[in-house]
Amino acid sequence: MKKFIFAFLAISLLFSCDNDDDQLSFQDQLDADILEIEQYLSDNGLTAAKDATGVFYHLEDEGTGTEYPTTASTISVAYAGKLLDGSGFDSATKTNPLTISLGNTIPGWQVGIPKFKKNGKGTIYIPSGYGYGISGTSGIPGNSILIFDVELLNFN
Repeated sequence: MKKFIFAFLAISLLFSCDNDDDQLSFQDQLDADILEIEQYLSDNGLTAAKDATGVFYHLEDEGTGTEYPTTASTISVAYAGKLLDGSGFDSATKTNPLTISLGNTIPGWQVGIPKFKKNGKGTIYIPSGYGYGISGTSGIPGNSILIFDVELLNFN
């Protein structure tokens, strides 16, 4: 009987582990995302700088002026957001830009957008933890790397 109870407890313990064990730690997911971004850039003949956070960015045009936005800035931006597979999920145009406090955006934008001056253009490659993380959001699966082609139209 004791063997049965021990076996039952052991089996119960094994099956009581949920899918959270399949989730990587933030750092492990970040490391995996960085490798995937680097492979994407290499496969597509693209270049990008990497911020200390792991967010990558490519400045097509740095923009004008001497100032950069901060998380306290209200930004006006045209952008196209897509996943690594190329599927688009959101956009705003020059004629209908997104105007928002940078501090109210995803962490990847808070890192990437301040690399641009007014009228700056380029691309930001955002590891999943600096985007929508393990949960994802409407139309964006969890642990998705995000790519944003951006043009910072203005900020104050």
